Amino acid sequence: MWPIASLAANCLMRGGRSPSQMRPIHVLLVGLSLLGELPAGPLRAQVCAAFPSLRQSRFRATGGVESYRYATKLAVSATSGRTLFGTIGVGRTRDGELDASTFDIRLETGADIADHERQLFLCPVVAVSVSLGPNDFLLEQNDYRYVDRAIGLGVAAVAVQSSRIAVLVAGGVRAARLTVTYLPSAEKRSSGSLGQSQSDNYWLAGLAVGIVVKGVVAIRPSVSVPFGFPGEPSALAVPFGREEGEISLGIGVAIVFGGRNRGIR
Repeated sequence: MWPIASLAANCLMRGGRSPSQMRPIHVLLVGLSLLGELPAGPLRAQVCAAFPSLRQSRFRATGGVESYRYATKLAVSATSGRTLFGTIGVGRTRDGELDASTFDIRLETGADIADHERQLFLCPVVAVSVSLGPNDFLLEQNDYRYVDRAIGLGVAAVAVQSSRIAVLVAGGVRAARLTVTYLPSAEKRSSGSLGQSQSDNYWLAGLAVGIVVKGVVAIRPSVSVPFGFPGEPSALAVPFGREEGEISLGIGVAIVFGGRNRGIR
């Protein structure tokens, strides 16, 4: 079996445990209904990201965790911009069952295209990520590199707006192309083993709700679902740690800093 096929088979052909992942959403909906009673006030939030705005601050720092069926991703990022914004992030994804992990680097740019009243938004985004690893996978001296390129479009809305709290809802779909490259060790190269790459397409759907306090701090629960993986698990490139159609929950925390001229808009 080719090394990339071996990696894909180990990542995908595992028992279909089905954890209950939707209960936190019920709690969130109750919270939104209570926040809806707050008086209206100025909006200070970047709706497409469901995080605090960069209109009054220069930078945003974010940390978060995503829980997949067999893996966990930890990440931090920094964002700058206004209507157009750019993000650079680093993280680590660990598959506990395979005892394997990757180091992740992400670059992303997007825009908040608002209606006249800044209540509804169109959200285009372009993203590139590179994941290094897993290294020495299954003690076979196999190293890998993942390069994921995506373009997406989403919509967002201001669900609740007050002088202290804004609640933002954002969702969208990304079309992605992933290339997985097998990198043999020096010893394997000397014995004639060659590197190889394989590319495949997939889709990623996501939904996030951001609760922004005083335009400075936010908590953002999220849900994501990858789908459209090719049908042959023994010969495909798939995102590390993820499975077709799995519902994954995430939670992020953000803070903005570095003041600009303080206008509401």
